[in-house]
Amino acid sequence: MGRNDKLLDRLDPKDLSHYDCLITKAFQAKRKIETGFIELAESILEINTKKLYKLKYKTFSEFCEEELGFSRQTIYISILKLINSFPNYFPKDVAVEFGHKKMRYITEGASAVDKIISDDEGRKKIKLSIFQSISPTMPSTEIEAKIEDILSAL
Repeated sequence: MGRNDKLLDRLDPKDLSHYDCLITKAFQAKRKIETGFIELAESILEINTKKLYKLKYKTFSEFCEEELGFSRQTIYISILKLINSFPNYFPKDVAVEFGHKKMRYITEGASAVDKIISDDEGRKKIKLSIFQSISPTMPSTEIEAKIEDILSAL
């Protein structure tokens, strides 16, 4: 005969404590990931700029594929250059708040502007309009759509 006193449905204080510990651990790990992409970008940029990859590899791409296990190294450099070029819009803490995926969309949008607009002042104006129309709290799909709308109007 089964129990019907809902004893098994009650919260165990030990489970709640364990849950709180796991949530804290998850938030800490998430924060490491969020800040890690900027640290990765800084390291990759310095290795590329100083040509340190030549100590073991013929090309920068070969270094990235062999040592880091990915070939999209240029996006990290592009993100860092964007952060350094527009520090008022993307101080490191704000870039971390945006996260890697959103920063990738922003960087790709800025790169597209560079290809479409020929004069420096025009490029800067369009980029600033993009930066002013987005925020870290927006979903990445909304950021991507906002950037696409601005680009398609050019």
